[in-house]
Amino acid sequence: MPPEPTDPAVLAIADQILTGEITPYRGAAEIWAALAEEPGEYPEHLKAFVGLASEWQDHPEQRDDLDAYIRDEARLLISRGA
Repeated sequence: MPPEPTDPAVLAIADQILTGEITPYRGAAEIWAALAEEPGEYPEHLKAFVGLASEWQDHPEQRDDLDAYIRDEARLLISRGA
């Protein structure tokens, strides 16, 4: 079963994104990888990380904006998981 938005490991990744411990892209990619390990539908609140990581790979000219969006999603995720 894919991780839930309140999964402690997912929340830890979101926190690491916000503290700068890892880059926004790396954090989004780690969440994406955790989701990909399990079959099934991605939880709604985590789908944004998949899309943003994919966009980051495909559009290098937009990476600064995408990093900001990933940080926003991390903040939102933590606020929902708290």
